[in-house]
Amino acid sequence: EVSWSIGDVDFHVRAPFGLGRHRPGPGVDFATRSLDNDAVTEERITFNQVTELLAGSRGEPGKRTFFFLAGDHERWARVWLEKEQLRALSDGIEELLSNLPPATRSTEPGHLSPGEPRGEPFADFRGGRLGLGHDADRDMVVLMVEDGDPEAPRPVNLRFAATRAQMRKNL
Repeated sequence: EVSWSIGDVDFHVRAPFGLGRHRPGPGVDFATRSLDNDAVTEERITFNQVTELLAGSRGEPGKRTFFFLAGDHERWARVWLEKEQLRALSDGIEELLSNLPPATRSTEPGHLSPGEPRGEPFADFRGGRLGLGHDADRDMVVLMVEDGDPEAPRPVNLRFAATRAQMRKNL
């Protein structure tokens, strides 16, 4: 595990695994053990290549709530973050990208939808621990988000990959 902090937000890069609270559907892994080997039901949400990626806020200045959306053509997730978490995530992405070697091949930025997806999110949760990594084989940036609600009966763990350009432009 590699860890670093920016402000009050800790970033951790480790082997992907997951936890989850959402409507069941295709592409969801289920596990029955936590990292501490406690008996729990866990769901893993993974988007191998996002087509939806957007950071935003809602509400009046001073009372805003911040979030980002990530998903593919069929489903999407909304992760609520503190303003400082979103700012630190953006800084962490820039730091990660600046430390990567130049791309050896052209990576298309990937088509992203021009706004918030329609319908209800597949998962909607408060983000906790964040992890950033780089998939060198695909030259993709990987973001992992663990549920920030310690009371969640089935905490969410979201993992998705996006191109360098998608991450830089949208988060």
